[in-house]
Amino acid sequence: MLIRIHLRLAGLNEQTFGRLPRGWSILYELARLEHDALEKLVIEGIVHPELTVAEARKLTRRRKRGTKPKRHPVKAWMRKLAAFVQATHDAWSLEQRKLASAKLREILLQVELPLPSNAQFQSTTSPACSQQALENAA
Repeated sequence: MLIRIHLRLAGLNEQTFGRLPRGWSILYELARLEHDALEKLVIEGIVHPELTVAEARKLTRRRKRGTKPKRHPVKAWMRKLAAFVQATHDAWSLEQRKLASAKLREILLQVELPLPSNAQFQSTTSPACSQQALENAA
């Protein structure tokens, strides 16, 4: 524990080190943060001498989770879009239908074109939405 604290917190400037909480367990948790992140938290007043172990653990967990790349919620957005279209399309004007149709075709082309040609991949696109059909419609 002490070695980790020394290895991870060595090199902090005196002002930052002077504002850290007292207690090996708290310092051990804070030693899990990068120097830049820890210094920023000290400057913002989030890390202060009265910080508890529980608060330090929350900080390190939050920072740890934040470093993982997030996956975009594509499935949820598609579900919402489908529900919106189903619930409202009867009330759309002709102009709104044309706009939605054109934009959805544009999105479909963005999604489908970059995919590698692969025997395992079978497009679920209807012939009406193919590249050739779009070019003929233009």
